[in-house]
This record gives sequence, structure tokens and C-alpha cells, in this order.
Amino acid sequence: DLLRVADGSVTPLTPPGQSSPSRPQWSPDGREIAYQVADGGAFGLWRLTFPLAPGGAPDYAGTPQSVPGSTLLPMDIGQAKGNPDWSPAGGRLMVQMPALVTVPTGQLTLSYKTWVTNPDGTEPSLLVPTQTLADRDPTWSPDGAWIAQWSWNPDLKAAVWLVRPDGTGAVDLT
Repeated sequence: DLLRVADGSVTPLTPPGQSSPSRPQWSPDGREIAYQVADGGAFGLWRLTFPLAPGGAPDYAGTPQSVPGSTLLPMDIGQAKGNPDWSPAGGRLMVQMPALVTVPTGQLTLSYKTWVTNPDGTEPSLLVPTQTLADRDPTWSPDGAWIAQWSWNPDLKAAVWLVRPDGTGAVDLT
């Protein structure tokens, strides 16, 4: 469970019966936590949204609303590698999910690909769909305009890539 620990008490933050919440990640404004959950054998991306206190700051003593967010993602997020990662402005989430890719020998293999989506799961975009084979360690630029990651290129050589969050402008830097 995701828990609030304050004043000597422990309060679950996730809905009752939700199984295996994991990989929590704060939004840049501190109002939401994105996390993964196994729910009835299916995996998904969920968010806890905290109410606002007078003055507009998040009220962590208040009861957060639990919101599902992965309904439009093409694959189960629970198979993801690493944490969901918020863009610096908080308007997008980046996740890595398994995908079948064809290696130069013609064989299919299971690999990880990087996706960017709105926090509610809408508008998913696959970064570098064909140029890379196994995306690893994606990270946002400080202004959120680019994502850097390393991956295997089609020649099976490790490469560092830059790509825009909408999947355009992919550049192999190595």
C-alpha cells in the first residue's frame, strides 16, 4: 500500500482492495502521485490527487482522490521498467513498457520501448518506434522539450538518443 505516516498513525492512501501498488512518483507541483497497480490480474497506472488547502498548496492531511489513468495505453503498464516519470511541467508521464521488436537477424524479441502519455492515459505516443531496439534510462530535459535515453540501434550498437516527447526529431548522438 501507499501509506501516509503522520502523528504516529498510518493511513492507507490507495483504495481498499487495490493490490500491489508500487513505484510511486510525485508530480512536480506535489499535488499528485503517479503509481502502478495490479488490479484483478491487470496492471495499470493510477494517480492520487490531493485536495488543495486554503492558499492553493496541496493538503496532504486531506483524503486524496484515486484516479485510474492507463485506460488508453496500448500495453499493461505493470510490466513497465522503472518508475513513471513526470515531465518537468507535470503535463506528461513517461513510462517504459515491453514491446516485440525485430532484430537485424530477423528474429522477434521482447524489449522495452519508451512511451509518453497524458497523466490520464490519453494521447500516448511511442518514442523512436523503429530506430531503437531496447530503450533504457529515459530522462527529461530540464525544460521538458527533449528526452534522452540510451538504446541499441539497428546495428546492435549502444547509442544515446534525443527525441521530442511527441516522438519526432529522433537523433542518434553517438
